[in-house]
Amino acid sequence: MKIRQFVAPTMEQAVKAIRIELGTEAVILHSREVKTGGWFGFFEKTQYQITAGTEVKESTREVESIRVPNESTLQKRLADIYGRWV
Repeated sequence: MKIRQFVAPTMEQAVKAIRIELGTEAVILHSREVKTGGWFGFFEKTQYQITAGTEVKESTREVESIRVPNESTLQKRLADIYGRWV
């Protein structure tokens, strides 16, 4: 599971950021209102902190097998390219 924490001035902005970064299948795990900034309790800004997660899907792409030619085949190919110098 991929878990991220988002902080935004409004709940709507936080949810929008979650949908953009984690996708539409993201789940909100925890949310709370936090006060940031300010000076001795004055001029604080209210922001929303949301923890969200999404299930990480394994890639279905298979690894392609690479066929390595044997040494005699390589020598034949090099001989064709460079002549009989090899």
